[in-house]
Amino acid sequence: MKVYLTSDFGSTFTKLTAIDIESREIIGTAKSFTTVDTNVINGFESALDEITKQCGNIHFDKMIASSSAAGGLKMVSSGLVEDITAKASRLAATSAGAKVLKTYSYELSKKEQQEIYNIEPDIVLLSGGIDGGNKDVLLHNARMISEIEKKFSVIIAGNKSASDEAAEIINRSGKETVVCENVMPVFNKLNIQPAKRAIRDLFIKNIISAKGLEEVQELMSYEIIPTPLAVFEASQLLSRGTEKQAGLGEIMAYDVGGATTDVYSLSDGNPSRPNVYMQGINEPLLREL
Repeated sequence: MKVYLTSDFGSTFTKLTAIDIESREIIGTAKSFTTVDTNVINGFESALDEITKQCGNIHFDKMIASSSAAGGLKMVSSGLVEDITAKASRLAATSAGAKVLKTYSYELSKKEQQEIYNIEPDIVLLSGGIDGGNKDVLLHNARMISEIEKKFSVIIAGNKSASDEAAEIINRSGKETVVCENVMPVFNKLNIQPAKRAIRDLFIKNIISAKGLEEVQELMSYEIIPTPLAVFEASQLLSRGTEKQAGLGEIMAYDVGGATTDVYSLSDGNPSRPNVYMQGINEPLLREL
C-alpha cells in the first residue's frame, strides 16, 4: 500500500487526510484546532495521533501541506488604472494564492497609506504603466510604501523603465524588494506568471517562517503552499483532467473555510449571446471571484 498524507493548516482547524494512492481511496481523516498561538506543529501532531488510531502506525510515502494559518498570505496590490494595470496586479496576486485585502489605483493618498499600515500585509505588489509608459505613479507609490513603518516585502511588476528606481527607493527603507516583469507590458496583454512566481517564492522564503511553519516544513516532501493556490491547482486538474482521465470541463469550486468562503471559476467566460461583446482585459481561464 502506498499512502500519502495531505495536510491543510487552516485559520481554525488543521485537517489531515491519509490517501491510498494505488486504490485511490481515503483511508483516514482527522482534524484538530490550529495552534498558531503556540506552535502549529502541536495541532498537526494531535490530528496525526487520530490518523494513527484509524490507520495504525503506517508509513507515509509522501507528506504534502498547504496553509492559510494566521490569516494566510495577506497582500495589497496597486496599479495605474483601476480596470487595467490595477486589475492585472490583483489577478497576479489571487492566482498565486494570496488574500488580496485591498487593491489601489493611481497615486496612493495619505489615507490609503494609513490603510496599508493598518492592514499589515505580508507582501505589497506594486505595478503601473505599460513598458515605456507612465513612470510617475509607480515612483510616487514606491515612495509612499517606503514611508510605511511596517515590515513586509514588496514586489515591483510595473513599467520596466521605472522598476529599478522604484526598487532603490523602497530598499532604502529596509524592506525586501523583488523586481520582476511587468504584469502588463503591452496594453491589454496580461503577463502575470513572473509576479505569481515571485509571490510564491516569497511565501516559501519568508511567510512560512512568519506563520511558524518551519518545523512542519521539515516533515513535508514538498514546499508548503498557500491553501488558495492548492485549490486553484486542484480545480485546474478537475477541469482539464489528465492523460488517463478526462476532466469535468468548465467548473465553479467553493472552499468553505473557518474564516472565509472562497469561490473559484474555471471558464473562458465568453458571451453566450451574439449581441454581447467584451471590453477591457481578457479574463484568465482560472480565477478567484
